[in-house]
Amino acid sequence: MNDTVGFTSTKPCFGTVWECTVEAGDAGPVFRVTDTANRARSFAGPTPTRPWTDACVAHRTGQRISGPL
Repeated sequence: MNDTVGFTSTKPCFGTVWECTVEAGDAGPVFRVTDTANRARSFAGPTPTRPWTDACVAHRTGQRISGPL
């Protein structure tokens, strides 16, 4: 089991607060970011950067966020 599974943090971005979690997946950890004001807006991926890239693209700001940061 990965030591980071179960990790949760929050980050303000795009005018809302995002919950960042690490979940257990079939092929390894799944990194997820979820808008706390609208739980339907949730992005997941196999690396910390993937869900943030998807969130940035969805907001069309041209901004990028490094997952580890």
